[in-house]
Amino acid sequence: MMDFLRLGDATDHGDRVIAAASAMNYDGRPLARMGDGMTCGKHSNARPNRITDGDPTMTGDGVPFARHGRRVECGRQLIPSVI
Repeated sequence: MMDFLRLGDATDHGDRVIAAASAMNYDGRPLARMGDGMTCGKHSNARPNRITDGDPTMTGDGVPFARHGRRVECGRQLIPSVI
């Protein structure tokens, strides 16, 4: 199952991935990893939210990839555009 987050994918509140691994992609879009940035409507005046959780069994440059159901700093849940 392809449930990785990619650049532009959303959270359960409509926020978007704004940073991702440039060297790793799926269907032409970079894959998001733990530590990559997200927009956040809940904290719009703050720095970008970061993805705080990733799959330790799937990494890019040693950093875990973000997958469906993982979380960002404010607690929102990640939802991939391809499952």
